[in-house]
Amino acid sequence: MAGITVSGVGSGLDISSLVSQLVDAERTPTETRLNTQEAKIQAKLSAYGTFKSALSTFNTAVASLTKLSTFSKYTATSSDEDVLTASGALASAKGSYSIEVSNLAKNQKLASGAFESNTTTVGEGTLTFRFGTYDSGGNTFTANDDSAVATVEIGANDSSLEGIRDAVNKADIGVTASIVKDASGYRLVFKSDETGTENSLEVTVSGDTIGTDTDDTGLSQLAYDPTAAVGSGKNLTQTDAAEDAQFTIDGLA
Repeated sequence: MAGITVSGVGSGLDISSLVSQLVDAERTPTETRLNTQEAKIQAKLSAYGTFKSALSTFNTAVASLTKLSTFSKYTATSSDEDVLTASGALASAKGSYSIEVSNLAKNQKLASGAFESNTTTVGEGTLTFRFGTYDSGGNTFTANDDSAVATVEIGANDSSLEGIRDAVNKADIGVTASIVKDASGYRLVFKSDETGTENSLEVTVSGDTIGTDTDDTGLSQLAYDPTAAVGSGKNLTQTDAAEDAQFTIDGLA
């Protein structure tokens, strides 16, 4: 760079501005070169990040190729997915199967005798509901261990047909109570919420304030012991029996 000679004070030159311009002139090429290098490095880093992300995605995709199960998958389809679904496994054999349903599962329903109105007083005491399977051949009732025994207290305020219905439903014990009016009068109906023979009902009464716990008076009118005699603990009428679903696969039950 050429030298500049200043001949003393009072020469009229703006020394400060001149020096600043000279410094800028020296800095600009270097700054431009550094900015250019920075831009190149940033571009390389961005490209490296993109490559790393793509490589990770590729590694994830090819990881399944190391597993034998990837090449040994079986699928199954149903002709009507709304009715039946199917799935395949490694041990599945190729084939076609015909499914035929011969019986749908049903809930058990028990109905009381006819009452004059839905506000007729039935009685007070405790209703105990037990779920299980009734064997008519051996006349035995076997409790379902997966379902808890449930009790519903029936006091004076709940002793009407409507009151008992509401008390049972409020207890939320897996039994739905309703009142049905037919040609003979109003009947209280108990329905097991779950289908299948193992969810049949046994209804016993204790603390009946009218008569005994098994006779056909007071609250015991709602007793239902399937192993007992009619009118002596078996006082409800089964209108629908609990049933299991039944179907065949290629004719095999």
